[in-house]
Amino acid sequence: MNYAVITIKYLLFVFNLVFSLCGTAVYICGVLMYVNMKQSSSEVQDTYSLLAVGIIITGGITFIIAFFGCFGAIRKNRCMIITFGIFILIILVVQNALYIYFIIVLNEVNGTVIVLEYKEIFDKYWEHNHCQIFVDSIQVGMKCCGVDGPDDYKMMSNATEKYPWSCCPLKNDLKFESCESSEIHDQGCRNYLVDILMSGGKLLDGIIFGMVAIEWIGIIIAIFLAQTMRNDDR
Repeated sequence: MNYAVITIKYLLFVFNLVFSLCGTAVYICGVLMYVNMKQSSSEVQDTYSLLAVGIIITGGITFIIAFFGCFGAIRKNRCMIITFGIFILIILVVQNALYIYFIIVLNEVNGTVIVLEYKEIFDKYWEHNHCQIFVDSIQVGMKCCGVDGPDDYKMMSNATEKYPWSCCPLKNDLKFESCESSEIHDQGCRNYLVDILMSGGKLLDGIIFGMVAIEWIGIIIAIFLAQTMRNDDR
């Protein structure tokens, strides 16, 4: 092999090393998503269970494929290089199918599930400390109050106060204080939560397009290296 081919061989090895780390990260994210989903409401489980399992499977398969690529490149095994190219093409198809499924779910749900989940936590605001911490962080960060508006707190029979401190604007010295009804944030958090979901969808677009580009580079390198090995064997 000439120096160019040797460079390509080790480039494929490095590519697959990074690819295996990405596969591990995807697998872990899928497991965490599945575990957290099991602790959520039935609406969330019904919507995202298939997606979580798909992510776990994709991450595991990605790691196995990367092994074929790494081992094949180092051992100069043409069969494993070809297997790697075929597998990465398959995972490319599966990945695109999962992406299309996610987009369909995102359009159908349109933020409904995430709002329902938030509403479930919001209704327990005065009962559980962890619910207060979560809702307060949302209301402070997004400068909103309630799900649809401040009046949501008036409908709570177990409310100990009219409005929580997190509905109030930031005062001097970076401190939050109690405020009058006229000073509280008048917008609910519903629209902000939906915006976050949609922003997450846009971020996923960028990640998917980046991964597709990297995967195609891997396929092209594998084809070139396999063809070179075949010519050297003649």
